[in-house]
Amino acid sequence: MPALPLAAWLDSYHTDLRAALDCAAAHDFHHVHANAARDEFDPRQWPPSARRHFRRYLRDRGLTLQGLTLEFPGAGLADPREADARVARLRATLELCADLGVRRAGVTLGGRADPATADLARELLGVVAAEADRVGVVTTIRDPGSPDDLPAAIRATGAPLLRAGFDTATRPAGGLSPSDLVAAGDVFLRDGRHRAHGFEETEFGTGEVDFARWLADLATAAPDAGLVLRHDTPGRVDALRAGRVYMETLLGRSPRP
Repeated sequence: MPALPLAAWLDSYHTDLRAALDCAAAHDFHHVHANAARDEFDPRQWPPSARRHFRRYLRDRGLTLQGLTLEFPGAGLADPREADARVARLRATLELCADLGVRRAGVTLGGRADPATADLARELLGVVAAEADRVGVVTTIRDPGSPDDLPAAIRATGAPLLRAGFDTATRPAGGLSPSDLVAAGDVFLRDGRHRAHGFEETEFGTGEVDFARWLADLATAAPDAGLVLRHDTPGRVDALRAGRVYMETLLGRSPRP
């Protein structure tokens, strides 16, 4: 099964950074993954003293920061009005990752299917690849708009540290080809059902997602993929803990309570 541990997506706790870390520790997670687009993770607000304090706060709670993902809205980096500022934020975030000893990062980059932004999106894919190589951080591209051809686009770059992001909510039955999965970086694990109005989240194990197939396929094609438990619907504070127990059972590990 995939070698990396299960990480909690901190935004799922719908609270500030410190409280989210406390929740993850209370739910017996050992790894966490954060949305670096939040103001709390603006590298300009992280002087060396703040970085030392953060590392100590994680250590005292038995937590490891598995990754930082810049989850920008819309087309992500390829928003023509925000591209320059977002690329600057990406560079600073990758450097923050390196300084914190975090070797996985991610960023949203859509727009490849839109003629108005396709050229910019292709150009920015190369920019991300170059920045990942410069800093030495594995960087996952997430495309919320047209994810099906993303693995092929990643492979076409030939960039050794660039990866494709996946979300079980977009393909509940799994069944991606090994050639696509081999490009996998971080994988969001979410459960739910597709309704006429869109995707409706459920408790882990009660929706349409075939997690057993997803995990088995990842184990074969991408054993180093990052597994990130995510639940966006507010009001269920125990969702990630229950999800961790469920996933550990599927992974053949002795689930912790």
